[in-house]
Amino acid sequence: SSAVEHAQGGSLHWVGRLSASDVSALLQQSNLLCLPTRSEGFSTILLEAAACGCPAVVTDVGGARELIPSSEYGTIIESMSTRSVEAAVYQIASQRSALNEQAKLIQESVELGHAWANSAEKLCSAFAKAKD
Repeated sequence: SSAVEHAQGGSLHWVGRLSASDVSALLQQSNLLCLPTRSEGFSTILLEAAACGCPAVVTDVGGARELIPSSEYGTIIESMSTRSVEAAVYQIASQRSALNEQAKLIQESVELGHAWANSAEKLCSAFAKAKD
């Protein structure tokens, strides 16, 4: 058994591998995604969470700042140390109105800037510029 399975309790439950629809359902019910990582590109789970209206606490790697340009959209932390993660989660979780505002803004941002139609339009525009 893993350390995560042994740590289960009142607020931590090991769910194992989830289907895409289960991930979506879980994110739609969640208040916050915590993604302390050393390496990411443009994180799919961060984008999925945002699309579900679930703001994030994430380390400053990869495309995090592209999706979270300021603290109005989520929380970017410099370190993935236990203290940094704990402090960031506690701070935003204790400010319910700020958390709700992050959820609203990040979801709107994804709907406007990262929908398939918008992404396809940006790609076609980039190809057109490259041709010139």
